Amino acid sequence: MEQVRKGANVWLPCRTKNGPFPDERLALIELDQTEWGGFIKVNWLKEKKQIEGDNEVLATISSVEGGTYSVIIPGCAPSSDRLEGRIADLVKVS
Repeated sequence: MEQVRKGANVWLPCRTKNGPFPDERLALIELDQTEWGGFIKVNWLKEKKQIEGDNEVLATISSVEGGTYSVIIPGCAPSSDRLEGRIADLVKVS
């Protein structure tokens, strides 16, 4: 795995459902004890043609502190576009 650093991109596991527009999906991301739910354009998803099921979303690391990181999710959510997780749980950083 490459170095976990601010500005790096990371694929986060998510579950998707059909969204209100053909180029958008409703996504749920769960990291540790935190969740993010909102709408994501399909161009940010690994499996762009898949409508429902397990997928991955490309997010950008916004900060790294100790054993945790924060990411910015490229979507629209009612709460926040940020999410935190443990570095040890990251699968792939690019």
